[in-house]
Amino acid sequence: MSSPNIVSGQNINDDNEFKAFIKAIPDNIPVLIDQRFIDFCSDISKDDLNPIKYLKKENIIILRTFNNFYSIENLELTYIITNKDLAELIRTSQVVNPINKFTEELALKVYNDNYYDKIRNKIKQERQRIFKILDENKIKYLNINKNFFLISTNETRDIVQKELESRGIILYFSYDGHDEYWTLPIGKKETNDIVLDVILSY
Repeated sequence: MSSPNIVSGQNINDDNEFKAFIKAIPDNIPVLIDQRFIDFCSDISKDDLNPIKYLKKENIIILRTFNNFYSIENLELTYIITNKDLAELIRTSQVVNPINKFTEELALKVYNDNYYDKIRNKIKQERQRIFKILDENKIKYLNINKNFFLISTNETRDIVQKELESRGIILYFSYDGHDEYWTLPIGKKETNDIVLDVILSY
């Protein structure tokens, strides 16, 4: 399971339904929670799943990475968080690439760098600004706490994409979507303004 979901961007709720699900899983079946996009989440609600609190009692494996949010060349580092028994099982049964000193030091530097907190806040501010404009213009979208969101436009994605390309913006191509909603990444304010101008012109 992914939380936030890699397509919709929504977090799993830590509710009675999830608790019942996790209790129903047999002890010999591990549950992988994919949190590769967790660093993009600027607002994590108390209702959102925090799988770390289940580590002692359940066979939970949490997958996280530096690759997506930090996006620095040579920092290709993905890691898991799990209980001691599962960690030992994985360590002894899988080929694990050891972390070299350069990667370790680079990961520690970016993790402790306030620059990335500023980036997270900028994404949050732009997301709120974009959603306000879309609301005012009655454009449908799915509210997502990530670096992209899903939008339903009056024209197809292909038409919007061609118009953006004529204005010098290449839209990241993705097959991810839901019904008539397609993926729109959040960029810098200047880029977002052009994207909004194109969307609102139809």
